[in-house]
Amino acid sequence: MLPKGADLILQTHFHPDGRVESEKTVVGLYYTTKPTRDITQVQAPGYFGVLANIDIPADKPDYKVRGSYTLPADVEAFSVSAHAHYLAKSARMTATLPNGEVRVLFWIKDWDFNWQDTYFFKDLLALPRGTRIDGELTYDNSAGNFRNPYSPPRRVTWGENSTDEMGSLILNVVPKQQTDTPLLRAGIVSYTLTRAAPVGNKPLVVSAGVVDGASAVAGPIVPGKVIVLYGDRLGPTNLISGQISADKVLPETGGTQVLFDGTPAPVLYSSAGQVAVVAPYNLDGKTGTQVVVKNGANQSDPVALPVSVTGPSLFSADTSGIGQGVIQNSDLSINSGGNPAQRGAVIVLYATGEGQTSPGGVDGQIAKAAYPKPLQPVSVNIGGSPAEVVYAGAAPELVAGVMQINVKVPLNAPSGDIPIEVVVGRTRSQPGMTVAIK
Repeated sequence: MLPKGADLILQTHFHPDGRVESEKTVVGLYYTTKPTRDITQVQAPGYFGVLANIDIPADKPDYKVRGSYTLPADVEAFSVSAHAHYLAKSARMTATLPNGEVRVLFWIKDWDFNWQDTYFFKDLLALPRGTRIDGELTYDNSAGNFRNPYSPPRRVTWGENSTDEMGSLILNVVPKQQTDTPLLRAGIVSYTLTRAAPVGNKPLVVSAGVVDGASAVAGPIVPGKVIVLYGDRLGPTNLISGQISADKVLPETGGTQVLFDGTPAPVLYSSAGQVAVVAPYNLDGKTGTQVVVKNGANQSDPVALPVSVTGPSLFSADTSGIGQGVIQNSDLSINSGGNPAQRGAVIVLYATGEGQTSPGGVDGQIAKAAYPKPLQPVSVNIGGSPAEVVYAGAAPELVAGVMQINVKVPLNAPSGDIPIEVVVGRTRSQPGMTVAIK
């Protein structure tokens, strides 16, 4: 309601640029005959991150902030937005439903200060009581951030100037039952006024820092997929390779464990800034998972990630996730521009993300005969043409989750660095991968 005689107060931010500028603010009011349901906001972290301990050191390229709020009532969400300043690098909001499903509500992977807008869902999004809302932001306070207002970089803390920082994901909702409005608002106020606990020695990782081990792209978790987690205080100072015992990769390296809904994953290597693991096969059939990193006695906050049945990706020669693939020619030599494959010859591809296998995948198992094969059908396209798949299954002597595909190069394939794509079930591998053919 906007009663007669009310004052409309706006706060507008101006940043001096040394020039005479003009400005005009326009306010539009749209009336309805009667109110329907009250609108309220869920911010994570609360109130633009004022109590989220934002304190970004100079030259820190990957500072992370996160906040979580659990809905005390059923709501319907209709829009979402994010607020941060020039140092922000990514902004993401997820919802973990009581049944374990994880939905990505908002995700800007490459933040731009001009994108502080409101984004409306196509339809009302029902979020039941008990849903956990997670807001996550990363910041780049290095000289490599061309938007950094300071040169050289300096320490930046929370503040209202654009040269300070803020950070919050904002979900606009209406309670499903009007009578729940006071409960919802009281809970949000209480959360907003609660200072975030100091991170201390806890490992810190956000969902945008969990990427495909082959493509280096963040996305859904797939049972048996090789993934890499980036963050702070995740493991030992120096990188330690995974340990093998009884033909299995162990679920702990250098004091680091990564748990998916409480199940420890095989650790391929660990360090303070990154950890590589293979997602457990018991994620099959789930629509979401909660990931926790343990470093000795310290444990991270849970990170919510969606789960997909399949999500293939090819390993690249330079580990960038694009370009020349890790491919062997028919004589087992390494495929490259200087050593291309012949048309009609069989080449060997290496991938991950095929999902559950038959027989069922065993976490950390080093592949021995008989080799498990994907439950979903596998096909390969080379230069846009279908290629004959001779074999698709576990890669001998490698950890479960690494898939080997033997495929025949089509006789009509063009020469040069040719696009190659793997399809498992309904999902395709990352674009930009190539094989050298003559």
